This record gives sequence, structure tokens and C-alpha cells, in this order.
Amino acid sequence: LTHTLFLPSEVVVDEGEDAALPCRSITAGQRVKSAQWRRDGEVVLELNPPQVTEGNGFESRVSISSDWYQRADLSLTIKRVHLRDQGVYFCDVDKTERHRSAVRLRVRETVPKSLTSTLKPTLMVSTLTLNLKLIYPLSAGRWSSPEVNPIRPVSYL
Repeated sequence: LTHTLFLPSEVVVDEGEDAALPCRSITAGQRVKSAQWRRDGEVVLELNPPQVTEGNGFESRVSISSDWYQRADLSLTIKRVHLRDQGVYFCDVDKTERHRSAVRLRVRETVPKSLTSTLKPTLMVSTLTLNLKLIYPLSAGRWSSPEVNPIRPVSYL
């Protein structure tokens, strides 16, 4: 019984940016039968030379270098990453022997620029003007303001 432990490297990008997930394998002089990028068991990109297939939800957003064979570089580029793109990606290369690498993609949520440009801190000053009228008794039953009836309570808000 053999277990292989993968310690993924980590790539951190802001939402909406492009992410480059590294995968290097010695391909010079070796025929690559196939290569796959997977996340959560789902195909992200599959390479069956010369054909490249993009996985569901990644159409027109994923690619590898067109000269991958000469450069031994099967790094995956994901354009305009979304929060849902986060996770651990596995790169499997099937040639004379199998090669596997893992990359954890972390996506930082960003505040849309339209909000950051319109939501500027402002100082609001409110002025409350009160007109106070002093009411006092002049004599029994007479008040300084004739519209006030001391029998009926007056409330001010």
C-alpha cells in the first residue's frame, strides 16, 4: 500500500484578475499521451494532443501555452477568476511515467470600483433651529401667551 502526499503550492489573486497555476513536467524527448487539469474531480482543461478541451464553466477562460511541449510548461491560465473558482487544482501529465502536481487557488473578493468611487466619506452637518417661547403665569388664570390653555396639556416633539 503506497500513499502519495501532495502539498499544493498556493496562488492568490483578486476576483476578476487572471490566475496562472504552475505545472512543469519534463516533456522534452517524451511523448505526452495526455494531460489534465482537474478541480473537485471535474475536468477544467484536458489535453489530448493536439486537441484541447475546456471543462464546464471554464469555456473560453482557460488555456495553456501554445508551445507547452517545447517549454515543458503545462501551467494553466484562468481568465477573469470568480470566487467560485477557488479550490485545489491537480495537474496530471501522462507520459512515459505519470506526473502530478497540485495548486491551491485563493480568490480575494473585491469591492466593485463603481462603489469605491461613489461611496466617499462625507461630513454631514445638520442645523436644528428652535424657536422657544417662554410662557409664565401673569396672575391667576392669565398666562403670558394667550394661546396656551393650562388645563389642556401641550406636548412638543
